[in-house]
Amino acid sequence: MSFTIRPLHKLDVDRVIALCSAIQPECVRDLEEYLRRFDEPERMASASLCQWAVVENSSQQLIGYAVCWNVVRRKYRMGLIVHSDWRKRGIGGGLLGALLAALQSTPAATLQARAWDDQTDSLQFLRRRGFVETHRMVELHLILSEADLAPLAELPRSLTAQ
Repeated sequence: MSFTIRPLHKLDVDRVIALCSAIQPECVRDLEEYLRRFDEPERMASASLCQWAVVENSSQQLIGYAVCWNVVRRKYRMGLIVHSDWRKRGIGGGLLGALLAALQSTPAATLQARAWDDQTDSLQFLRRRGFVETHRMVELHLILSEADLAPLAELPRSLTAQ
């Protein structure tokens, strides 16, 4: 059960989307944005966005993916996904190692990772590698078809007046 970590190829795109859809379907839209870089050759090899794939050597199955990008100034963010059948075998750590090695040649000061509070394995993985919680986000939804927008009716006029 050996695997290879390598830069992401355009031919991997559909397999990465399938992997993400199975593990974190709420992140597919963001992922598609990163993967669109393959259609922009001048931006594909950008230092502000790096992507890797993990392929199981005998089957050539895509079993992991990582992405790292520059958010602002010296702040970077990462995404890391490993197929559930392949976790706890060093794949996530290998991907993180590749990502950190790539950041060595940048002016990066911080690296942010995001995980849902119910993803205990992911949170433990990050904590064991030195990540600390800096803030918590709460996801809120407003169903517009059910919302009472009457209190906002005067808002356009008062904003125009200002």
